Amino acid sequence: MRWFNNMPAGVKIGLLSGVLLLSLAYAIYEAFLGFNHWSDYSEQVRDNRLPSIQALGALNTERMAIRAQTVEVLDQEEAYDDKTDLREIARERTESWRVIDENWERLQGIPRLTETGRRAMAELETRYQDWREIYVQLDRLLALLINTREPERFDRLMVDYRETMERMVPISNAMGMALEDLVEGNMQRASAQADEAVVTSSSEIRQLLWLSALAILISLALAVLTILGLARPLRTLVEHFHAIGNGDYDQKIQQDRRDEVGQALKGLADMQAKLKADIGKTKRMAAENLRIRYALDSVSSNVMVSDVEGQIIYANDAVIGMFRRGANEIRKDLPNFDPEQVRGGNVDLFHRNPGHQRQMMEAMRSTYETEIRIGGRTFKLIANPISDDEGERLGTVIEWADRTEELKVENEVSTLVEGAVKGDFTRRVATEELDGFFKRLGSGVNTLMEKTATGLGEVANVLNAIAQGDLTRQVTGDYEGTFGELKRDTNNTAERLRELIGQIQESVDAINTAAKEIASGNTDLSQRTEEQASSLEETASSMEELTSTVKQTADNARQADQLSDTAREVATRGGDKARQAMESMKAITESSDKIGDIITVIDGIAFQTNILALNAAVEAARAGEQGRGFAVVAGEVRNLAQRSASAAKEIKALIAEDAETIQTGSRQVMEAGETMEEIVEQVKRVSDLIAEIAAASDEQSSGIEQVNSAVTQMDEVTQQNASLVEEAAAAAESLEEQSQGLARAVSVFRLSEQQGSGGLPAPARRETRALPGSGSKDTAHTARSGTGQAGTSRQRAAGHPPHPQGGSGTGKSAPKAGGGSGTGKPAAGSRKAPPAAADDEWEEF
Repeated sequence: MRWFNNMPAGVKIGLLSGVLLLSLAYAIYEAFLGFNHWSDYSEQVRDNRLPSIQALGALNTERMAIRAQTVEVLDQEEAYDDKTDLREIARERTESWRVIDENWERLQGIPRLTETGRRAMAELETRYQDWREIYVQLDRLLALLINTREPERFDRLMVDYRETMERMVPISNAMGMALEDLVEGNMQRASAQADEAVVTSSSEIRQLLWLSALAILISLALAVLTILGLARPLRTLVEHFHAIGNGDYDQKIQQDRRDEVGQALKGLADMQAKLKADIGKTKRMAAENLRIRYALDSVSSNVMVSDVEGQIIYANDAVIGMFRRGANEIRKDLPNFDPEQVRGGNVDLFHRNPGHQRQMMEAMRSTYETEIRIGGRTFKLIANPISDDEGERLGTVIEWADRTEELKVENEVSTLVEGAVKGDFTRRVATEELDGFFKRLGSGVNTLMEKTATGLGEVANVLNAIAQGDLTRQVTGDYEGTFGELKRDTNNTAERLRELIGQIQESVDAINTAAKEIASGNTDLSQRTEEQASSLEETASSMEELTSTVKQTADNARQADQLSDTAREVATRGGDKARQAMESMKAITESSDKIGDIITVIDGIAFQTNILALNAAVEAARAGEQGRGFAVVAGEVRNLAQRSASAAKEIKALIAEDAETIQTGSRQVMEAGETMEEIVEQVKRVSDLIAEIAAASDEQSSGIEQVNSAVTQMDEVTQQNASLVEEAAAAAESLEEQSQGLARAVSVFRLSEQQGSGGLPAPARRETRALPGSGSKDTAHTARSGTGQAGTSRQRAAGHPPHPQGGSGTGKSAPKAGGGSGTGKPAAGSRKAPPAAADDEWEEF
């Protein structure tokens, strides 16, 4: 080996370098083969996978944009004349179709490398054609909406547009799923190709390692020979290296040699000087890193740092404190968990599949967010890779956040909203353990539920009481806004009804009193007429008695005339009261219609809120992960809006039932007015008859000298008077029966807390004695029968049965609405309102 030792150091190093260069050349060749595999994979990703994913993503984005534009058209239901917004929507849709056509042509131009890809593309084409056809219909309807100016045709087109949009929802969802499936297939194939490329590269690397090992062995042999030839000169160099290794950077290195070793010593001296400067710089950097560590120990964020092996090299006090607080619950899944042993441990202890997590961390190139559940605690993790200036992976920094309490609040709010949708307003959010925004949110939701339950409950109770005839109930709560208007209109309705029924009852009492007075006067007149007939039989024996009797008859006739005038005035006042009652019923009907309009406005507001919530959900979907929380809130707002719409519909049904009851009362008041007009006519007739009786009595008084010659004539007149008295008595009896029937009709309403409900007793028919004489019984019977038939006919014409049984006074003859029971209790209060089929479709958004 002397020849080798005699070689110059340059030759030895050249030989050693030659072997290394050959090894390097072969390594480059093997690397070139590996790079070819990666190049093929990159070309497939560039020319096939990436363009497909980009085109599919653009198609899905524009699909969501067109869907949002379709929903926005529904906000233009009143745009009969101003079509600016509709034209802007049409312009945006045209631009979206242009982008869709470009990306669809781009997607069809990409070759499909696998049979699975070709099948997925065929299915997407089918979904695309169905989706495009339904939007052709929607675009045609949109064009018609823009071009029409007729409100009725505009409304019909808007209804057709809404129905077509509801059919579009499942087709659009199917289109979206097909797009997502194709994107997922491209991702999976790209991942498989990457794995194949990795396997091929690993094989090439193994060959390269074997070659490198062989080259190292050869180089090592050459190096050993070289070292043996340079051992003595280099011993000094080694001693200098040891001194430098021990931290001595101030030793003096001789540089008087001119050979390779001298050059090495000179280089060593330079290195010593540079190392001395670098060590100083390193110490300064270490001090700076120590300050950064102290800062991380002081922040409130939960920070953890691990190296490339997953070993936890740092964890600040905040994250350790978080683990201490949740240690008991974490031990349910990790029995051996000790928060004090986290520092120095491995991140694998938090995962059930450490291998999968380790691969994810190694492949991480940017921020990665996820959530994990350990025991009863839910943690949000934000991981970021740590690399040096050259891109070398140094480790991973992980930020922990305990979301257990936040998820608990979200679950409570979701449960509360679900109960509200089912009509249960008794649930509340527990705010005792909450603070900050979540406590304010819980308190606000509780207040909303309390106000809604109280307001709707009071209105329903008042309307139910009105339907049962109780007009004393009032909405007493303190409300604002729409609930305040609803409270005011409901109380005004009850007040107007109380005033109307009170006026009707006063009129009925006055009529009843007048009828009794007329009946009493007719009874007195009948008795006096009988006395007159008896006096006629004794005329021959006592003319003076006859004269006194005739005068007395004349006086009684004048009194009866006065009574009839009084009765006519009372009947006239009763007619005026009935007309006032009719006007009040009209005002109540208008107030009921106004309440219905208010409920319609509330229903419209709930619908608009639903549309806004849908738009918010669409925007949240566009925002992606950042909009997930906003989408949850928008969904909950939409559910509350649907519940408000259902409650408005129930109130509207109650208002409709009250309106029907008011209309029935209005018809009864109109019938009462007609009856009062008939009573006035009958009273006028009675007054005329009594006036005739008075005139006849005067004639009898003036012709008392001719009494003997006119006895027969007076007897006939007396019989006629008896018939007239019978007719007047029958008319008075009919008047009393009709007034009491009206009293029973309105007695179903309770106007004060002390007043009860119930009908008046049926009137007792009076016995009228017949006058003596041969024709008196037949005449009286005929008059009584005719009058009774006339009264019955009048009762039937007025809408009342001749003999009411139960009648309106019992509250059982009120019209039933919605299949309700005869008690007048609204059916809507005993069962839940069915959900609208159209509203369920909106949940697809």
